[in-house]
Amino acid sequence: MNPANGHAVAAVGYDGADITIVTWGHIKKMTWAFYEAYSDEAWAVLSPDWFKEGRSPRYGFDIDTLAMEIDRIG
Repeated sequence: MNPANGHAVAAVGYDGADITIVTWGHIKKMTWAFYEAYSDEAWAVLSPDWFKEGRSPRYGFDIDTLAMEIDRIG
């Protein structure tokens, strides 16, 4: 594959076997091996609208700490 012909996908889930992505309007599975071989960057989108009372709904992260942790691993 030619990385100059890049393509962005939205990752909407994952488990030990693969990553669930949306590409060209379709939900597909991407193996971790494919991700390791062909991915050269990843982005996390954080919106204050997603945080209820300053915390994420599922795990209770606050947006500032979550942004700091994402920067730390990036």
